[in-house]
Amino acid sequence: MAVPVVPDVKEAEALRNQWNDAVGDEITLEIIESPYRLLLPPLLAYVDALRETHPDDYLVVVLPEFVPKHWWENILHN
Repeated sequence: MAVPVVPDVKEAEALRNQWNDAVGDEITLEIIESPYRLLLPPLLAYVDALRETHPDDYLVVVLPEFVPKHWWENILHN
């Protein structure tokens, strides 16, 4: 299952269309909408809900990291 966090419905629809074209039904796509561009609170709420509904299952969360070209660009992105 893939769970991206997107800021609005329009972007969610575009992502769902791209996902269906590239991946199809092989991997489930669950989209979390976060209008204020928050990543962690909505994602943690989703993970907590999964843990409550499936307490015996294992859950692996993979978060990408943006690595800027120059060290000083870390200030802008982190």
